[in-house]
Amino acid sequence: MAYSLKYKKYIETPDYTRNTNPLRVVEMPKRKKTASKKRGSFLRKFIQISFLTSIFYMTFPSNYENFIRPNLVSRIQNRSIHYDTSILVEPTANYLSNASMFGKNLRTVSPKNKEMLSIIPVGEIQGLEGKLAQLSSKYPNLEAHVYVYDFESAAKASFNGEKPAPVASAVKIPILFEFFRKIDKSNGALSINQNVLFEEYQKTSGSGHMQYNGTNREYSFDRIAELMITQSDNSATNIILDYIGGKEALNSAFRRWGLNNSIMGNWLPDLNGTNQMSAKDLATVLYNYDNPKFLSTSSREYIRKYMSNLPTHKLIRAGIPENALLLHKTGDIKSSLIDAGIIYLPNGHKYILSVIVKRPSNDPGARNLIEDISKTVYETINR
Repeated sequence: MAYSLKYKKYIETPDYTRNTNPLRVVEMPKRKKTASKKRGSFLRKFIQISFLTSIFYMTFPSNYENFIRPNLVSRIQNRSIHYDTSILVEPTANYLSNASMFGKNLRTVSPKNKEMLSIIPVGEIQGLEGKLAQLSSKYPNLEAHVYVYDFESAAKASFNGEKPAPVASAVKIPILFEFFRKIDKSNGALSINQNVLFEEYQKTSGSGHMQYNGTNREYSFDRIAELMITQSDNSATNIILDYIGGKEALNSAFRRWGLNNSIMGNWLPDLNGTNQMSAKDLATVLYNYDNPKFLSTSSREYIRKYMSNLPTHKLIRAGIPENALLLHKTGDIKSSLIDAGIIYLPNGHKYILSVIVKRPSNDPGARNLIEDISKTVYETINR
C-alpha cells in the first residue's frame, strides 16, 4: 500500500527474512525528468496555443459581425434592437438548394438580378383575406395556403401564402416553363417537334400511362410535354426533367427566378412531399406566363394548349363559370392537394389563384375547401 511521508513516496513490501512476515518500508526511487520530455511538453503547448490562436484569428471577424456585435455591443448601445438568433442555428435558412451531399441539401444565395418578374401588388383585395380565414376555420384538420393576384386592380390576397408546402404534381408547372426557356434559348437548335427516346431509367410509377407503353420508343417533345400536364404523367415528367438537367437544374432555376420558398428534393413520384413551393411562388411562375422577356410567343401558345386541357371539373374549375378559360395544373398526394392557375373570365377579368392544402392521410375535405376558396375568390373579384 503506497502512502506519502514528508513528501517522499514509500511502498510497504513484505520482509521474507522473518517468520512472521512483517512489512518493511522501502523508499521508492525518485524519477528524474529528462530534458527531452521537457522539450516535448513545451513543443506540445506551443502547438496547442498556435492552433487556438489561428482559429480565433480566422473566426473572430465573422463571429464579431454575426454574433458579438449584434447580440452584445449593439444591444448594449440600444436595448430596443432585437436580433434574430435563429440564423445562428441555420444561417442558410433563406437560401435555395442547388446541390446535395450525404442526403442533405446544400444551399446558395439567390442573385440580385432575377430572371423572373416579381409580383408587386399595390394593395389588398378588400375583405378577401378575412373570408379565406373564415373558410379555413371550417376545416380544422386542414392547413390552407392561398395566394391571389388580380390583374385589373393589381391587388393581392394571401393566407399562409409564403409558407412552403408539398406541391406534388404542381411542380410540373415550373418544369414546363424551364423546358420552354431551354427551347427559346437554343436559337432553333431545339424544336418542340423533334423526337426523343424514352429510355428505361426514365420510367417511373404513379400517374400516367407511359410506364406501360414500353421503353426505347420515340416521342416528340410536344407529346411528352402534353402528357406531363394533361395526364400528369410522371414518366413524361422525368424525361423533360432529365433533359433540363435534373432536379438540381430546377433548383438552380428557382434560385435564378428569386423563388426563395421553392425546392425540388426528389424526382417523380414524390410521395413523401419533398418537392415544396409556397402558394406565392407558384403564383409568381404563372404571373410570368405573360412576360415576353421570360417566354416567347410560341412557347406561351404551347403552354396554353397544355394547361387549358386538363380533364377535370373539380377544384378551381368547380368555383368559376364553365365558359371561363383556366390555365392550371393540379397536384395530389397523401399529404396535400393543390391547384394553381390563371383564370380568364368572359368579361375580360383575369386573376391568378394558387391553393395548396396540407391534409392528414388523403382527407377528402381538401377538395371541398379548394372548391369553396375558388368560388369565394371568384365572387369577391367579380362583384
